[in-house]
Amino acid sequence: FEAAILSHSDLDHYGGFDGLFEQDNLFFRNIYTNGFMERKAARDTDILGARVKHNGVDYITSLVTDLASLTQFLSTASNFQGKKYPTMFKGALDAGKFTNFRMLAVEDQFVPGFAPGQNDVELELLGPILEDAGGTKGLRWFGDPGKTKNGHSVAVRIRYRGVTIFAGGDLNIPSENLMLKHHAGAAALPSTEADRLRLVDAARPKLSALFAKACHHGSSDVSPAFLSALNPLGTIISSGDDEAFSHPRADTLGTIGKCSRGG
Repeated sequence: FEAAILSHSDLDHYGGFDGLFEQDNLFFRNIYTNGFMERKAARDTDILGARVKHNGVDYITSLVTDLASLTQFLSTASNFQGKKYPTMFKGALDAGKFTNFRMLAVEDQFVPGFAPGQNDVELELLGPILEDAGGTKGLRWFGDPGKTKNGHSVAVRIRYRGVTIFAGGDLNIPSENLMLKHHAGAAALPSTEADRLRLVDAARPKLSALFAKACHHGSSDVSPAFLSALNPLGTIISSGDDEAFSHPRADTLGTIGKCSRGG
């Protein structure tokens, strides 16, 4: 395969690769992730790496961004012993299952090789959003490891023969608000309805799609303004009938209907 994108390190978003990496004649040229690599830590809150504070905001800067930093991280088993995500990569790397490894971020603009004119399929990157963390780049901390790794899912707008599809992994309200501000070029979230509408209009050229895969399986942790900027004609929800989180949530279904375009 030319490439595989693992949106983030939740088991339901990467676990299937265990089986793929075990196939004798199956290989990948490129593996792309959001840069987080889970590790052993004295505190559960540090499993994505230590945080640094810059201008009152916490960031994680210990990111695995390329093959060299992945190899270095995996060279010390005590870094990650007992963590399934890095252990999977260790086995795949040792078995020669991929050639290149790289973190994706919005500053890349497109997945390498899938920019306009390079391929029949365009893969435009809308997240994660790297920010200045005091002289180095980092990903913003959203309050706990789960929200942080979910919120920085690799978000892609796929374009094929005039059809656009948005896929955003497990984005949540904090990350969707960050994406809205970034893609609208806004410094702050709106305080009035008129400002909200202006923000949505400014972000829509970058975010809108004909179809969207609902983030986080239809969780209620979703921003109506973000859904309005997506403004899809149809939304696909990936969720099992018998799962523990009651996804999709009823209020989310209503919000999707309210914020989508008419047929």
